[in-house]
Order: sequence, then C-alpha cells, then structure tokens
Amino acid sequence: GGGIWTVVLKFAMNDGNPTFTSQTEVSGSAINQFSMDEFNGNFRIAVTDGEVWSDPPTSVNSVFTFDSQLQPLGSLEGMAEGERIYSVRFVGERGYLVTFRQIDPLFVLDLSDASKPLLLGHLKVPGFSEYLHPVDKNTIVGIGKDVVNGRTAGIKISLFDIKVPEEPREAAVVVIGESGSYTPVSYEHKAFTFHKASGLMAFPLTETATQAGQGWPRTIYEGLYVWKVDASAGSVAFQGKITHSNRNWLDDNDAYGWYSDERQVKRSMYMDDTQQGPSLLTFSPRQFRAHRVTDLSQTGSSAALFSLNITRPDCDDKPWEPQTPIYLARMP
Repeated sequence: GGGIWTVVLKFAMNDGNPTFTSQTEVSGSAINQFSMDEFNGNFRIAVTDGEVWSDPPTSVNSVFTFDSQLQPLGSLEGMAEGERIYSVRFVGERGYLVTFRQIDPLFVLDLSDASKPLLLGHLKVPGFSEYLHPVDKNTIVGIGKDVVNGRTAGIKISLFDIKVPEEPREAAVVVIGESGSYTPVSYEHKAFTFHKASGLMAFPLTETATQAGQGWPRTIYEGLYVWKVDASAGSVAFQGKITHSNRNWLDDNDAYGWYSDERQVKRSMYMDDTQQGPSLLTFSPRQFRAHRVTDLSQTGSSAALFSLNITRPDCDDKPWEPQTPIYLARMP
C-alpha cells in the first residue's frame, strides 16, 4: 500500500446527543462522501491505495464492507491496478466505480451479499467520469472529461446502460467544448440538477473552443446547459442554455475575469408548481431568475442583490436587516 489509511468513526445521534459507538480502518483513501454508504445496516467504502504516478504505479482500488458495528464482512480488492478512483456511486445492492489513468473503466459491483462483494462487469471507454448520478435502476449518467491523445479535452456526458450488468455499455455520449472547458459538478454535486419524472438534467458549464486565427481554446459561453435524458431510448438531447452574463465572449477585454463574475450561474432548481407551469430557477451570486422548462424563456427574476451567497452560507447573518447581504442557507 501507499501508507495512507482511512479511519471511519460511527456515532449514534441519540436525538441530538451524539455518542461514539465504534470505529474501523481501511488501507487507502476515499475521494468524497459518495465513496461511503450505508445499506441494510451495513457500511461500504471504496478506496484507492498506493501511488498512481510512481514508476511503476503501485495503486489498487478496493471496496470493503462492514456490519453495523463496523466489523469486517467482506471485500473486493485489487481492481484497476495502476489507476485511481475518480467517482463512486452506491445504489442499493449495486455499486459503480470509475477509475482512470489512461482509459476510463466503469466497474459494476454486486453488493447484495455484503460478505461477498462481486465484480459483475466492466466497460472501458475514453475519458473519465468525476460524478455519477442514478437515472433509474439500470441507467446512470456520468459527468467528467473527454481525453484526446492522453490530454483532457471537453466536458463529457456518458449515459451508461446497466440492464445487463455483466456487459455495461455507453448508450449515449455528449462532449461539450475543448480543453479548458469546466463544470463545478466535477467537485460539487450540488451544482447538478436532475428531475427524474421529466428527465431534465442541468448544470453550469464554461465552454471553450478554438476560434479562427487562434492557436488555443478560449471561453465562448458560460451558463447553465440543459438536456433531456431518456433512459429507455438511451439518449441525451440538448435542450438549450441559460446565462446571466452580459459579456461578449469574443471580445478579449470583455471575456477577461469570467472566473470571478458575479453573474456566473452556480446552481439551478426544478419547480413543478408555478403560475407559469414547470419552471427552472437559475442562481448566480447577483440574482436568481425563473425560466419556463418548455423553452427556457425567462419569466421573472429577483432584483439584483449586493451579495447572494449560495455556496458558503452564513446562518448568523439576518437577511431582513438593511445593508446585509442575502444568503440562501440550503440550496440544492
């Protein structure tokens, strides 16, 4: 191993009076909260152990399961040697892992018997997914990066069909932009919106492209991109995009500083019951706006605010007092 251990502590909440109950350790490191999960009283965790970029690489990827007292039940070790985990999702009796170094393997795991985790199947495709989201029992969507000639390129959306878990397949692929394209979903799942009943999927994205006469990609658009995901048809259809920005992205002076723009869309929310019918709300540090789901046309907006902090809320502030920035404390 690489000498890194993850310590898991378990607490009983006891109606607001947490009490330590047990702990365990696993060799390796977990990437985020989706690497850990509790199901039917059992705990499972996915970790990478060892070094990816050493020569030769020593990394291996494993899933460990524990009972309600964090006593070991089973394990599935040694997956994707020389690579590291980029995304994980546990969904009921199944688990999904994406690892990466040169190519993106998606692993499908059977966790129905916690004492005997099994590898059902895997799929190798270019690029990698940094966030996995379940669409239905047999479909997941991955958001990450495309890879061309060993270098990261545009934002990649992969729709994975897991109907036959031994033979998962990439039912649909969408790539947006070129190298330098960016989405906060890579590290913050709250930036991702999915409405299961309608199939609407949306998330903020900064798209780059190489313009005529330029030797490198540059930003051409920043905003919320919207798709419709149809699991039965195996499709991801682009619906449109929404921006709060008033920049001219083709003007060098106007495009500078996009990364600190108060008009940059950070979050979105689907709302069923509004006077305009189903609506999609978009939020930037400056304001929030409402849009029809059918055509993404704007139906309303808040007044421009001094500060609308939706990513680092401060619950001590009182938004009703004059001269006080407005905060939304809990935003999907």
